[in-house]
Amino acid sequence: MKQITDDFIKSNNISVEKYISEKHLESYFQTKTRCVVSTGIDYLNGLFLLPYRKNMRKMAIYCCKCSNNQSLSHFISTSPWRPADLLKSVRTYAIKTIGKNGVLILDESSIKKSGNSSVGVSHQYCGNLGKKNNCQVGVFLAYFKKQKRMLIDERLYLPQKWINDKARCLKAKIPPEKIKFRTKHELGLEMIDNAIEEGIPFSYVTMDGFYGENPELLTELENRGLTFVADVAVDTLVYIEEPLVGIPEKKGTRGRKPTISKVLNTLSTRIDSLSSSIDGWKLIKVRKTERGYKKVYFKAIKSLETSK
Repeated sequence: MKQITDDFIKSNNISVEKYISEKHLESYFQTKTRCVVSTGIDYLNGLFLLPYRKNMRKMAIYCCKCSNNQSLSHFISTSPWRPADLLKSVRTYAIKTIGKNGVLILDESSIKKSGNSSVGVSHQYCGNLGKKNNCQVGVFLAYFKKQKRMLIDERLYLPQKWINDKARCLKAKIPPEKIKFRTKHELGLEMIDNAIEEGIPFSYVTMDGFYGENPELLTELENRGLTFVADVAVDTLVYIEEPLVGIPEKKGTRGRKPTISKVLNTLSTRIDSLSSSIDGWKLIKVRKTERGYKKVYFKAIKSLETSK
């Protein structure tokens, strides 16, 4: 894989501006008084080129060659350019470039962050550190096909304590309509629904165990008729046969008559126990890596999760 260096990014500034002009994207960066494309490129350079502490002041000095970071701060916080419309054009570009019938990948990413002013900062699980820490968490949707991938949608997760402090949200310039608590699973489903509404031609959705273990999300995907591949924990309980559910008969003469439905005819099995007790595994190629093809053993078994 080709390494992206500082010199490569710097030398491609003109290419980015040329692409924006050729694709007529300036309108997304147009305010009432001027076009802020150049400010956006300065901000991207700051994210890519600064090695650490990527704040506005350092971005202004390093990328804009000035000590005044007001234009960058205004661009991110209050400038009325149209990021949602720009992101929609990114999705269109992704389909044209990568191809139709790709895969939607739902996942989250976190960044360690101190202080109380940055939107969404909270003491929560930080995947990059593998533990709880002060951080911001974003939920992302990517489009993938044949080793090509592109992020096509995003949502910033707002913890409940942020939503409970409306004054803090308004001070951080969160739009009033966004001050509403939504779980990460709900944010993910919202992005998938958005992809459906825009007619993005994807084949299936894939996600890791955090999302795969949420029965409400999986049920909503089933209700939409979507195919999905989701990781689950090794201790997940499943039925390999359709269970008979009903109210059990009363045993003996003492006690109340049962009123709650239960599984009557079969026992559940842990995923790891099930996988170690079956034969017929096939070795398949998953993807090409620098060391050759990555191969895994595969077996498809129809089962029903106990939570359903």
